[in-house]
This record gives sequence, structure tokens and C-alpha cells, in this order.
Amino acid sequence: MLIFLLKKYGKKKTVFMITISVTTLSSFASINMLYYFQGYIDNIGIFLSIIFPLVIIPIVISKFSNLLEKYELVELELVKRNADLERKLLEIKELKCLLPICKSCKKVKDDKGYWRQIESYVSKRSDIDFTHSLCNDCVKSIYPELKL
Repeated sequence: MLIFLLKKYGKKKTVFMITISVTTLSSFASINMLYYFQGYIDNIGIFLSIIFPLVIIPIVISKFSNLLEKYELVELELVKRNADLERKLLEIKELKCLLPICKSCKKVKDDKGYWRQIESYVSKRSDIDFTHSLCNDCVKSIYPELKL
């Protein structure tokens, strides 16, 4: 309830409303106590029941409001950082290691020591799918009868 009031009305209005409410309730409580005890409660008790809420409640609400504002700022900062980190994580999709590759057949050695086709190795560790084609130099050497 306090958080709702602070967000809707702001710190000053909330402190004022709660202070008035608590003071009014404590005043009624003091009057009821006087009625039931027929004047045996001293003036200090009445004074404390009226003045105490006027002094303590605003301080407590003010401190709570300050903490709430700091919490909201930190929460916004965390949301921004989280979004930034997620964006950067999506951008970083590369392999980061030394990769042993066969000089002749171009197979790569995986973490378990097996030699695999480079396409298979890279596809398992990233979102990359391969399609095969021939470059112009290879087309000329494999199919010399074709004219490009």
C-alpha cells in the first residue's frame, strides 16, 4: 500500500496523508484510553501518542521513499545492462579456440580427438549451416571443358 501511495502521489503527499491518518488514529486512541481509564493516563502519554507519529512517521516514510527511489534506479540500470548483454551475446557467435586442421584433407580434430569434416564441427558449435559450391579456380581445374 505504501509503495502504491508513493508511486501515485509522490513522497510529500504520501508522508502528509499517512502522518495525518496515524495522528488522527492515535488521537482517537488517546481519547478512548482517557475514557476507559477515566483520567488516570498522564499528559505525557497523550503527548507521546499525538506528537510521536508526527515526528517518527515522516522520517520513516521519507527513508523508505529514498530507498525505493534508489531501488528503482538500480533496477532500471540492471534492465538496461541485461538488455545490452543479451544484444552483445547475440552478436558474438564465433568460435574462440585454436583448431587443429589437417593440411591435406582439411578435417579438424574435435575435443575428443576425432577427426571430422570442418562443416560438421562448425555446425555443431554454432548456428552456421553450410552449402557447397565450387570457386572459379576449382571449376577450371575439375571441368576444363567448361568455359567461364
